[in-house]
Amino acid sequence: MSTTIYLSIFDAVPTWVMLAPIFLCSIVGMAIIIERIVFFRRISHDYRLVVAGCLENVRAGKTQEARVLVSRYPGPISEVIDGFLSALPGDGAASRIIADLSSGAIRKIERHLGALSTIATISPMFGLLGTVTGMMKSFSGLTREGQFAHDLLARGIAEALITTALGLIVAIPAWIFYNYMVSRVDGFVKTSSMSPTPWRTTGDGEAVGLSLKSRFQRRASIDITPLIDLSFNLVLFFMVSYSIGSVSAITVHLPRAVQAGAQRSGDLVITISEKNEVYLNDVGVRMDILLDELKKRKESVKDGAVVIRGDKMTNYETIVRVMDHLNRAGIPKFTLATTRSTE
Repeated sequence: MSTTIYLSIFDAVPTWVMLAPIFLCSIVGMAIIIERIVFFRRISHDYRLVVAGCLENVRAGKTQEARVLVSRYPGPISEVIDGFLSALPGDGAASRIIADLSSGAIRKIERHLGALSTIATISPMFGLLGTVTGMMKSFSGLTREGQFAHDLLARGIAEALITTALGLIVAIPAWIFYNYMVSRVDGFVKTSSMSPTPWRTTGDGEAVGLSLKSRFQRRASIDITPLIDLSFNLVLFFMVSYSIGSVSAITVHLPRAVQAGAQRSGDLVITISEKNEVYLNDVGVRMDILLDELKKRKESVKDGAVVIRGDKMTNYETIVRVMDHLNRAGIPKFTLATTRSTE
């Protein structure tokens, strides 16, 4: 497939397609953050005091009182402690039961943290993808319309910057809250750890205790490598855009007074009306096909025999775009004329 086809494919992709994944990530991320904050507030207890009180009651043989104490503090960790207290003395399967309960508790505490980490990672990638597509749309527009298609250039740049900004707006809060929640999980794990002295032993003499271990040992961080690459791409893009978008000097060969006579055979007259409508020898032509029409007539046009007639109300940018199309068609020499005023 040629480059033109690739550009056409990306040019056909609407802006909302690039923004939709970012908005989806923002909605999911916000839902996870709110749910986790509510959950952590509900189970925020000083488990050191709970563990100390339970340990004291167990050593005194008051297991039921210890379970009543635990029931006052609802949450996954309390469920593990209660399961530990309800295990029958001398039960050889106590270690396995406690391990299963601990694993279930840590899964409840760390629920959705992996998804939040993923959102913090992929949101800038979606923004980067939108930036690349926006740049490609700009270059595609410049290829079609020429160096003076400022509206297409600005639209592509706007799409590129908007998607990048939105991707970072979603990723940064997700990254902050993920690290905050991992620290909360670590706090729960540390405060719920029981005394090194075993609470009880199994029938086989095995010491049984509570041990929670977080699955998320590493804090999330935003990979800045693609962002650095994006920065260089944007710098290059703006440099190229400026050089393309700046109006270059176009040499205009004005006719002498003796050359202002009758139009010669083979001359091409380009007329631009006050409504910015373009005509080739009184035949209307659209701006998007003007370049192709000029290329077809290049061989039949004599040197310097092209005249641009612009109404005094004609938009200046339209005249400049016509001059640019002439240069691109290989007709660098032309003359300018204006309609005669009737006043």
